[in-house]
Amino acid sequence: LKPNLSFANPPEWGSTTEPQVIRTVAKLCVEAGARRVVVMDHTLRARQACLEKTGIKEAVAGLEGVAVLLVDQRRFFTEVQVPHGKVLSSVEVAKEVMNCDVLINLPCAKTHSATGVSFGMKNLMGLIWDRGYFHRTDLNRAVAELSTVIKPDLVLLDATRALVSGGPGGPGKVLDLG
Repeated sequence: LKPNLSFANPPEWGSTTEPQVIRTVAKLCVEAGARRVVVMDHTLRARQACLEKTGIKEAVAGLEGVAVLLVDQRRFFTEVQVPHGKVLSSVEVAKEVMNCDVLINLPCAKTHSATGVSFGMKNLMGLIWDRGYFHRTDLNRAVAELSTVIKPDLVLLDATRALVSGGPGGPGKVLDLG
């Protein structure tokens, strides 16, 4: 599962995926027969702070076969070629993603200062090592090219709430959409 856990903010800020959405999807995966469910992100902030403040640590506690993996070291990534890429010839992607049976993308609905919005395709940046490069090139094209090598099997947009200003990290105006 690839939620957005990048910011060490409480769920109410709308900058990360609602922890109960993650818990529910993880639980449904286990009930459907998954032997192992990995909740994974390459956070922008300190991983321990993200684990605690986003609510993910408590949300998956007690779910057998479910683990949280916040990849913050280069050894967790592998280089992948981007066929026909214009701004990306290759990109370092989390190894776990390249070896998983099913990838479910769980982005949250929010604005983004550089791209306008951050939904499914933009959320995939949490599976790469060098996000900085994307911001030093044509960000929109890089995100589009990334989606040619990381292809989720399912995308569920968490619209429990929407961060409609101040994104991607907040604080900003949050609409409670339920």
